[in-house]
This record gives sequence, C-alpha cells and structure tokens, in this order.
Amino acid sequence: MAMELVKIGDFDSAIVQLEKILSIDELQVGTYYHLGKTYEKISLFNKALDVYEKGILVARDLQKHHELRELMGALNFLKDEML
Repeated sequence: MAMELVKIGDFDSAIVQLEKILSIDELQVGTYYHLGKTYEKISLFNKALDVYEKGILVARDLQKHHELRELMGALNFLKDEML
C-alpha cells in the first residue's frame, strides 16, 4: 500500500505507512530503503540519511548483503548530492 501511495504522490501518507511497518517489525530491511527514498522526494534529506544509516545497521546484523549494498549506495549518493 505504501508504494502505491508513493506512485500517486501522497508521500506523507506513504511515510506513515512505511514507519508503521518498521514500528511493527524493524527487521524489514527493504522498508528502510523505500522510506529513505520517500523522505528524499519531499526534501527531508537528514531524515533520509538517518533511515539509511539505521537500515545499514539492520542489514549488516542480518547479513542481508544485497540490501546492505543498496542502502549504502543510497546513503553515499545522497551524501554526495548534499555536498
């Protein structure tokens, strides 16, 4: 549902849904990526950075290597863009 809200441009509602998912199960690694990207869409870059960093810790702990690479890529790209 959250991604459908992103598709129609209802970013605030999407954020609520994504945050709800993480409040229920903080081990949903892919959700960190989508939440960070959604924060980026509404120019909340510091929140996106925080979400990516938290997701990286979770992915590393769970040894989710693919997700870890995606989150690290998103974090590094955003940091470069903020310079």
